[in-house]
Amino acid sequence: MSNHYQGPVSVKRKKQFAHYLNDDEEMVTFTTVSSHYLVHKFVFHFLAASLITFPVFFLVQRVLSFDLNFGLGGALVLALVYACQRYYFTKEGIQYILTNKRLIVQTGYFQVTLCSASYNKVTHIEVRQGVMDRLFYKYGKIIVGTAGSDQKSIVLDYIGQPVAFKNIMEGLIASERQEYGHSSV
Repeated sequence: MSNHYQGPVSVKRKKQFAHYLNDDEEMVTFTTVSSHYLVHKFVFHFLAASLITFPVFFLVQRVLSFDLNFGLGGALVLALVYACQRYYFTKEGIQYILTNKRLIVQTGYFQVTLCSASYNKVTHIEVRQGVMDRLFYKYGKIIVGTAGSDQKSIVLDYIGQPVAFKNIMEGLIASERQEYGHSSV
């Protein structure tokens, strides 16, 4: 299996998220939700929108007496636009960033929520994949346990090749802890 996370982060992504980084940080890995998940989400939204737009456009075609192909074409275009819009906002609205110092999770497109955890606060990392997720879809969920007063976990949903991402994160945690003399997990 090839490692999805090999290679440098693109200059575009470094510029796009530079304002999230501290002066002494550099972006190591960047990803969003799995492309397999995005395709499934696109198909679902297209089919759901089609169940609404096709009957509506058919009724409008009957009432206004215009060409059936025009009505069905309009329904198809509207369903495609809706599915593409959902695809784009999901892809651009969920970002997972590993720096040399911390994990950063950004969710939302218009209303953004930003969550981060320093590697010295990470207590454990758990990968969850169902049978279908593992065999066919190649995505899963990563749960990052953190120390602190609220002890909330950070969840990375629908991440492609979650074991590879976890391994990179554990390597960064070990490097950070070794650099600052903390014990390793």
